[in-house]
Amino acid sequence: MVADERRSETCRRRLAATIGGAGFGSAFLARVLPHLWNLTPTGAAVAFTAARLGVGWSLVGLVVTMVASDVVLWLATYRAMGFPLFGWQTPFVYVGLAGYAGFAAWLARGRRVVGPCAALVGGSAWFFVVSNFGVWLGGAYPATPAGLVDCYVRALPFWRNMLLGDAVFGLLLFGAYEWLSRRAVAEAAGEAAALDKS
Repeated sequence: MVADERRSETCRRRLAATIGGAGFGSAFLARVLPHLWNLTPTGAAVAFTAARLGVGWSLVGLVVTMVASDVVLWLATYRAMGFPLFGWQTPFVYVGLAGYAGFAAWLARGRRVVGPCAALVGGSAWFFVVSNFGVWLGGAYPATPAGLVDCYVRALPFWRNMLLGDAVFGLLLFGAYEWLSRRAVAEAAGEAAALDKS
């Protein structure tokens, strides 16, 4: 019985690592290829990996994906435009995306539907607040309360795109894991039963 549980847990972790890796790979491609602003799998990949493998693996995947895609974007486009590789607003973006891991670890572990949905909404709200505060601090808007409000109001369409991306990619990642893990565990149990009989 204990061996079966270990087999099932190992199977689930391998599957989660595969799906999380695919999520981060898709996030990298989505960032470096043309796309609607903020409509990427990044938040969903961070949340999924935190919920199924832990915050540490999630943050490693996030940092690797973001740094690699930032380097590619800078080399391909932004360097010629005179932008630095990492601006002082970069930490706000990274910390904003890391919020998905915190919400997922808190809300999504062991919960099938409501937890992941709440984690994705919470993560996107955190990103919206943190990243746009960084935009405001960067001087894109007047350094007044009215300027801060204007910054957030003008960012609402980008948040809408982020919520849409989180809904689509979150459903794909969490849904694929639930479906495939049930199949994989059932197959592993069948193989173990066959070995026991032989």
